[in-house]
Amino acid sequence: MTKNTLSGSAILIAIGLFACTKPSDTPKGSPNENREVYTNAMDAINAQNDEIIGLSRVIYELAAERFAANTNGNQKWVLTSHPGGMIRRYTDRKYTVVSLPIVEPRDEIAIRRYCTHYNAFSERAADLKVEAGHYSEARELFQLLHHFDRGDRKDDYGRKLKLLDKLEKKEDAELNLKQFMELSRDLVLGIDFSQIDKVNPTVVTNLLDVRLP
Repeated sequence: MTKNTLSGSAILIAIGLFACTKPSDTPKGSPNENREVYTNAMDAINAQNDEIIGLSRVIYELAAERFAANTNGNQKWVLTSHPGGMIRRYTDRKYTVVSLPIVEPRDEIAIRRYCTHYNAFSERAADLKVEAGHYSEARELFQLLHHFDRGDRKDDYGRKLKLLDKLEKKEDAELNLKQFMELSRDLVLGIDFSQIDKVNPTVVTNLLDVRLP
């Protein structure tokens, strides 16, 4: 997601709103007034876009925190979503599929993004198993991801499964492993929320005396 992804219609709407609502000492219809309206509209759009990017990053970090907690608890989850109001869980006693409810249509993008981010961490762990030559467990996960994930990685999961077939048959192992790992993504965290409980707190007499920047 970048600032260049804003739609022309959103820009026109924002410009229209500023033109109708923002008072100005500049004569109406002058080039300066038009420039001022356009600048204010773009500032508002960029601020909103920054907020969307920031919220998306936090969703990514929270998904990473849940994955870390599950890994420490030896729980293997695949996340998906469904319209409704209740969480659903299914398990074969090895993997657990957790389906998160989309309570309101406006929630769909955020819920699906959270699921996709979480599954990406599971995918990366499975990629490293393949790199180490442990194919069978990775295959189970990719089959589940291909079936349940509602993000944009379904085609890549299918490619990985086909490459796993070749790797298990020892067909051009070096080439197929190279192609497999080219589909893998190295995931980087900005804020590792899973470390919160490990940070030793600074003991103070009065918390109200703490001044943060």
